[in-house]
Amino acid sequence: MPTCTPAALADAAKGFAGLEPGVKQSIITYLLAVIAGGSTDPSTLAASAKGFKGVQDGILKRIQAYLLCQIANGGGGGSTQDMQVTWTPTNVKLGENIGFTSAFFSADNGITTVTFSQATIINLVLSYYLSLTSASFPNLTGVDVSGDNGGEFNINDCPLLTSVSAPLFSSTGGNVSVAFNAIIPSLSFPSLVDFGTAGGDMICRDNTLLVTVSLPVLVPPDGKTIDFRNCALSAASVNHILARCVANAAYVSGAVKLEGGTNSAPTGQGATDKTTLTGRGVTVTTN
Repeated sequence: MPTCTPAALADAAKGFAGLEPGVKQSIITYLLAVIAGGSTDPSTLAASAKGFKGVQDGILKRIQAYLLCQIANGGGGGSTQDMQVTWTPTNVKLGENIGFTSAFFSADNGITTVTFSQATIINLVLSYYLSLTSASFPNLTGVDVSGDNGGEFNINDCPLLTSVSAPLFSSTGGNVSVAFNAIIPSLSFPSLVDFGTAGGDMICRDNTLLVTVSLPVLVPPDGKTIDFRNCALSAASVNHILARCVANAAYVSGAVKLEGGTNSAPTGQGATDKTTLTGRGVTVTTN
């Protein structure tokens, strides 16, 4: 067992302070392997993970800090720790088997394509995947509201991303965020009805080449923000977003942000819908 001096513990714990939820989850996943005595067997890892459920936050933080000290001192079931986990078998439904957040955060890891096969997840964060070109969720119907911030669907800051496919995705308690992806040309959520039921907005801003948006059954919850600023939306897409907001008569407060970038101004019925929304009390900004 390594010696955890106060200095070593403090130094190791510094890496945990201020991290975003996705980063913390990646570390926690690794630390579970440390708890399992260095084992990377999925069944052992899943069994040990159950011990985290229901642990008070303060106690959990103490456990995490101690394990960080183990890693810093080369302990945790081995003479060295290189922060790598090898899975056997290759595919493990970690989110379903353990119940922890399905969250990922990386400066770059060479991953170009991601496919999630499960029907529900607790939370999704794909951020700063510098090689990612496509993300597919063929069976996903919703995000569990018990996740961080009510359960979120986030795909942000992926500069090579061109495709997001989630044909069955219908609701989430937190944010729906597909933002700051420089070259994605279109975005479609054909089954998405609502979002932010536990607190959150739709944030799809700063996709500078995003032209086409399709949200055919969306019913925006009252008070929520729909943010498509600084994109390249066609007039048809701008009109479509406004029409979906008007379609919910109960949407009488909140904000629809369609300005900036090369977004088109609303035309025809879109201009009428903008007037209708502002008359209801919704803040609408367009080019």
